[in-house]
Amino acid sequence: MQTRLLVAAAAAIASGAAFAADMPTTKAPPALVPAPPFSWAGFYIGGNLGYGWGDADDREVPAPNEPADSDFSIGVHPAGGLGGVQAGHNWQSGAFVVGAEADFDVAAINRNARLNGLPIAGTGVIDPAWYATASEKLQSLGTLRLRAGVAVDRVLFYATGGLAYGDVQYASLTQYNGPAAEYVGSASAWEVGWTLGGGVEYALTDAWTIRGEYLYYDLGNQSYLAQPVALNPPNIVRQTFSTNGQILRVGVNLRF
Repeated sequence: MQTRLLVAAAAAIASGAAFAADMPTTKAPPALVPAPPFSWAGFYIGGNLGYGWGDADDREVPAPNEPADSDFSIGVHPAGGLGGVQAGHNWQSGAFVVGAEADFDVAAINRNARLNGLPIAGTGVIDPAWYATASEKLQSLGTLRLRAGVAVDRVLFYATGGLAYGDVQYASLTQYNGPAAEYVGSASAWEVGWTLGGGVEYALTDAWTIRGEYLYYDLGNQSYLAQPVALNPPNIVRQTFSTNGQILRVGVNLRF
């Protein structure tokens, strides 16, 4: 008799537990916590590759206190590739992002140009026996820039500008195809100027970003005296090169 009562009690308890499990609950579901917005703030380092082209000119004029000689210019228009590294830091307030960045690229932006037939000083007549060559080579380009832009979640649109500097080599030759007459000169210098441009950057992940960037740079002018070689009249001419151009490059950054 006691056994039957125990079995009946156990069955009743089990049935009650099952019924309680099936009853609807009034407990609220867990709240969904939205993901924090992406932030561009912080330090980053990266690398870049690009292509540059210039709109440089070499002008030859008589040196001060020298007899009049030909006065002409040659469009050099160097072009070539470049690549290097960059590092910077961003600060963000709402959608607005400001930052500072430094970069340094090894470059091979160069060209050798030739002008056949030079004007005879004071006459405007072209003498086909004369020719001139000029070359310009930008071997490196670095910048120190500020950046300012607007972020749309993981996309950053920015403008940038600041200091530019580069290692530039210049060379020139003016020669007469008849009797020996030749002027040669060269110079190598670190030039300093300015740069201005803009770009767009996209965050692939929280750590990695990619970007495309355009920059215009102007490193000013470089002048030197081209000396005559043996058997020349003693005239000296002044060569003046301008160094400016544009670059397009892509880059990747690692954010910290």
